[in-house]
Amino acid sequence: MKLIYLISYRRELIADHERKLFAIDVLLGKSSPNVEPPRLQNGKRSKGRIVNLIREALSSAPAQFTVDDVFSAIQAQHASDNVRRWDVVHALWRMGKAGELAVPESHKGKRPKTYEKKP
Repeated sequence: MKLIYLISYRRELIADHERKLFAIDVLLGKSSPNVEPPRLQNGKRSKGRIVNLIREALSSAPAQFTVDDVFSAIQAQHASDNVRRWDVVHALWRMGKAGELAVPESHKGKRPKTYEKKP
């Protein structure tokens, strides 16, 4: 069996396990049934879910922030989630292009790019 198939199978097992644990938590009253259960698509988080995690992390972030600030906040709040730094970078870029975030200046690799919340 090829390694790629084993990795994919492992991710599917983890996703299935997380969904079952979420259902048990709802039954035990540890989690609200209104909260979105963990969902994985082909082993990766969906784009909308990552944006929701970013919005949640930004609720407690300062007015100006970097990718590392957001990524560390997501890791602290959702340590078991399968979120890569690149997913956060890409989602922040998309949010900036859509006008949801302000990008005051680009540092072109010399310093981290800073984002600002829009009022």
